[in-house]
Amino acid sequence: MKVCFRHNCGLLCKSKIDRIQWDMKEKRVWIIDLKTSSHNQSQFVREVEREMNSYLQQLAYYTMAMKETYHISNDWTSEYYFIYIGSRTCNVYLVRVGEILEDRIWKIDEDICAIYEKIERGENQSRVERIGVDFGTRGR
Repeated sequence: MKVCFRHNCGLLCKSKIDRIQWDMKEKRVWIIDLKTSSHNQSQFVREVEREMNSYLQQLAYYTMAMKETYHISNDWTSEYYFIYIGSRTCNVYLVRVGEILEDRIWKIDEDICAIYEKIERGENQSRVERIGVDFGTRGR
């Protein structure tokens, strides 16, 4: 599911979330991300828990994108899952992420503002272009 929102600093942000599941009555949302890995399932979980990859930050960004795009208030409950697929074995596992991501959301919020400031100053343009910022849609 593609989502697009304008961050409060003015930068247009885009994301492609693998799956969002809603329960409007209970005000619950599940964010599900598909991951393929050559590591076994235990090693994959260990790497997520030890923050040896950026998967938790990715879920935090998805949360921000989902809240901004769909105007979800803070009284909603969010749950996070990875669907792990072993690239060598084709085994599939559902991995629940139990960590609260609020601190990561604040950090990503700060990072987006810092990136926007650099764009406005013309710094790191080639790097920012590589990560997908559309310079034609900057908020001025």
